[in-house]
Amino acid sequence: LSDPAGVVRDAAAIALARLGLSDAGQFLTALKDPDEGVRASAAKSLGSIGRSGLAALTTALASDSSAGVRAEAATALASFRGDPASLDLLAAALKDKSGRVHLSALRALARRDEPGSTAALKALLLKSPPPESALIATAALAARGVETDLELPELTLGQKDPELKALAVAVLAASKSPRAADLLVKAMRDDPDARIRVRAAAALVARLRRVKAGR
Repeated sequence: LSDPAGVVRDAAAIALARLGLSDAGQFLTALKDPDEGVRASAAKSLGSIGRSGLAALTTALASDSSAGVRAEAATALASFRGDPASLDLLAAALKDKSGRVHLSALRALARRDEPGSTAALKALLLKSPPPESALIATAALAARGVETDLELPELTLGQKDPELKALAVAVLAASKSPRAADLLVKAMRDDPDARIRVRAAAALVARLRRVKAGR
């Protein structure tokens, strides 16, 4: 904690707070700093701790003037499973005017496997969101055993955007549908991007392991 480098001091404080050996007071104070960069860093640290700061993070997500701070607060709230109020805020943040905040809230909902987040993800898909959002939501639902439409990931694999194609592979990896396995085999054999072929192969291996384990 006495290291001259601020990043080292912060890392030490986070580690101690995660172990319950200190509180997160310095980060709660920093979340009120006039500098938005300091507030964003504080929100990220509170998410790493995942033990305290829930009220401060929900306030930041709901009302901070900086999209960067709201996005970090949304990401941090992924660590606070079991709190329905923060789930409601994350669902509301899907309508944030900032695309960064929208995606951070969506990814946080995807990480929180709870009935409220499942409902929010299903509701989003009914609104025909952009492909990136739809793929993130679909992958999360498929991982929870929800039957999902594979049309979008199949179409996405025929596009050129490597990030969207990686998300499509994630959907297929999570799906238990035999059709998903067929699409993964096709991607592994035919996709022009080696990174996608590797992802598809890894997904098929993971799928085989799940089958072997009876899951």
